Amino acid sequence: MSTSFVPALFVETLFAPKTCELSNEWFSKKKSEKGSRWILDNSLSAADLYVYLKARFGSPNGVIMIARAPHSNNLIQWHYTLKSGTTNFNIIGMNTRTEFLILNYPNLGIR
Repeated sequence: MSTSFVPALFVETLFAPKTCELSNEWFSKKKSEKGSRWILDNSLSAADLYVYLKARFGSPNGVIMIARAPHSNNLIQWHYTLKSGTTNFNIIGMNTRTEFLILNYPNLGIR
């Protein structure tokens, strides 16, 4: 795995795999991958981000959506898992915040 990260190329090559593929991948992993995590600040609203993701990738496809109840009384409202190459990029919309998790690239954004 290359250690260099090219944001423009990463965003351009993102795609949304099917939830069943993600769940098979998730259940087959034995070791957790290290990654980087951020919490969305107020420079972009969670609703605007959700509208963009839904327009570009369709309905939320993250593994967490399997356990989500069909009402708004959930801790996690939506979860997208996007891929670029072998890297998973998770965007999780919770009641109190929105989190980003990119696997295979620990310490991204830390300088």
